[in-house]
Amino acid sequence: MDSPIRWKLIITLFLLIANPQILSAAEEYEELQEESANLRGVVLPVNQSKLGFTQSGVVIHRPLEGTVVKKGDVLARIDDSEAKLKMLKAKSSLASAVLALQQAVRENKKTALLIEKGIMSETAIVDGNDTVALAELGVKQAKVDVASAKWALDGCKLVAPFSGAVVVVNTNKGEWIGAGSPALELIDLSQLEVSMDASPLAAQDLRVGVKSNIFAEGKNVGWGEVRVILPMVDAASGLRRVIWTIHPKKGAVVAGRYVTLKLQ
Repeated sequence: MDSPIRWKLIITLFLLIANPQILSAAEEYEELQEESANLRGVVLPVNQSKLGFTQSGVVIHRPLEGTVVKKGDVLARIDDSEAKLKMLKAKSSLASAVLALQQAVRENKKTALLIEKGIMSETAIVDGNDTVALAELGVKQAKVDVASAKWALDGCKLVAPFSGAVVVVNTNKGEWIGAGSPALELIDLSQLEVSMDASPLAAQDLRVGVKSNIFAEGKNVGWGEVRVILPMVDAASGLRRVIWTIHPKKGAVVAGRYVTLKLQ
């Protein structure tokens, strides 16, 4: 080894031994570099909903946990007998209101003919017009009642707002459930994401669209792509939130798992 190089190494070792703070700073730098190269977080579905009925009633059907469903599938039902009766009553009232309007219009036309022949005074048409107007209001109100009854009937079932899997069921067949109470939880496993808090050093090289491999327990389970970088630093932690879209490998189960993204 050349003499100048040897003396440089001796001097460097002497400084490290004489001043441990230099060695500590070097270790902290290496830890910071390691932290900036790895981001960690839990993979969660983008769409995750707790669903409940808009009406109260006795549960007559509910899914099993793990059931895979498509958007629009009926997931659960409560007894809708009363709601169906209210719908029939509302439709009957609408039919009666329509008949009353038709009769009022016919009577008003007869009154107009009698006035034209001079048999009745022109003031009679005013009462006829009022009767028609009231009948029209009756039809409008009956239509509102039908819409309200339909809403109540539709509220006796839970329909999947998106395709996914039922992961939690909070009720059983035969139980009473109140309106708004969470009956089940549905998640969409086709769209996954992970939110991670990155140090400024790690975030400075990230851009929307940047890709990285993801690892779970040391095994490569897919890759992630930066979807959102929040344009602010958290005042308490000094970190920036980065949201990644996750693309798992075929057959890999990553939802709910703690994963590491290794940056280049």
